Amino acid sequence: LLTGRLIFASRLTLGAVLLEALKKLPAFILIRFIETALLFATALVLIGPIWSVPATMFSGEALILEEKGFGAAINRSIQVAHAEFGEALLSSLLIGILAVACILGGDVVGRSTIELLFDARAPLPLWEDGASWLSLLGFWIFVPAATVLRFFVYINIRTRTEAWDVQARFVALAAEGAREGVRS
Repeated sequence: LLTGRLIFASRLTLGAVLLEALKKLPAFILIRFIETALLFATALVLIGPIWSVPATMFSGEALILEEKGFGAAINRSIQVAHAEFGEALLSSLLIGILAVACILGGDVVGRSTIELLFDARAPLPLWEDGASWLSLLGFWIFVPAATVLRFFVYINIRTRTEAWDVQARFVALAAEGAREGVRS
């Protein structure tokens, strides 16, 4: 939310952004839960509804940046992904690969660091124990990386297909004019 607002805002307060983020948090969590459920359903079936993952990939961005409601955000995400389906699909696959790499990497690199550098006993590997704080650390490295990747792909698709940057700048100029009493 902050990154999206900073692109075009001339003045922005942290308190206003945090308040807006708190208002949108429940819907955002539900949307991310649905996306994750679709991702796991597709992965379990292997050839399942592969189109559903990229179709809902941008629903969080539509909810926050375009200020859509829950259902409208999902519909908007489908529209954006449909405009550049190949790019959305490739980005979804990259995010999936990034998730596996970060979680496994956190476990492997963390255990190696503990054993070699600190000469201490590391937790059991992820594939033996099922999870560890090292794999959780890898997951928390993945979350911001995936968020940035998803945001950049969303901005790229919107800019190339809809000239979103021009549209957003005109909206910002109109808002500044309204504050200053200029009629359009």
